[in-house]
This record gives sequence, structure tokens and C-alpha cells, in this order.
Amino acid sequence: MTEVTGDATDLYWYKLMSVLELGGRIRQLAVNSVCLDFSENLQLLLKPDQKHLAAPVAIEQLKTELEKYLDQAVTLNVEVGVDDKRETPLEIRKRFHQSLLQETEQLLNQDEHVSWLKQNMGASLNIDSLGFPREKMLAKAESIAKLDFNSAKN
Repeated sequence: MTEVTGDATDLYWYKLMSVLELGGRIRQLAVNSVCLDFSENLQLLLKPDQKHLAAPVAIEQLKTELEKYLDQAVTLNVEVGVDDKRETPLEIRKRFHQSLLQETEQLLNQDEHVSWLKQNMGASLNIDSLGFPREKMLAKAESIAKLDFNSAKN
């Protein structure tokens, strides 16, 4: 498995979103937001095309779920905007997914049985049909280091 890279706060926000059991609008609000400041005063930057998700009730529900998981009171502020140097959990997930697909393709292309099938039977790999075990994606999230409040200053 390739090394997990990226901004430490972005990666930890991705990790939190992979373990929190959020649904619907609340999940979409969280995974489409960059966590600018991981502290008691959580600052989220929501993608402009998702601004409709920032309803006060959804923000309050996300705040409640974060407080339960973190076992600590937090303030949650959501602004709409873009930071081109940062990634949302959704963007990180897509990047990890693409990376795992590339690794899978490489492994299959190096496999002696696949090579034999290609050479002797005219077989080819349909890249669009490749997949990988769910555990590989979970392993990426598990390898991300935990952040403590105020340790993720930018």
C-alpha cells in the first residue's frame, strides 16, 4: 500500500468522517467541507456548489455528533468557500480510491497468470471493471495519525 499523503488536518478530518455514523445531509455537509481549524472552535469551509447543505439544523446535528465522538464540547462554524490547497474528505476518498485502483491494475499486470492469459488467449484487462477489497480503503483511514485539538494549526 502506498503512503498516505496530504495535509494532516485534512487527513484527520477524512478519518473522522470514515468512522462517524452520519447520514444524509449531515454526512454530505461534512464530507464536502475542509476543516480549516481542528480545535474546540471547528472551522469548516464548505464547497460553494454544496452551500445548500449548510442549514442551521444540519450544522447543529453535525456539531452534536462531533461532540459525542470527541467527548468534548465544540463550536462549529461553517463558511462557504474554496481553498485550492486543501482537500475535503470526499476529494481524499476519490484520491485514495484512484490510487488503490492503480495499485490493483499494477498487481494484475505483474501477475504471471494474467500475463499468460494475455499472451496466449488474447485476454485484456477491463480497467473500468477493477475493484479492490473494502479493507484496503479502511486500512488507509486507519493509518492516519490522530490529531489532538489545537495541534493542527495552519
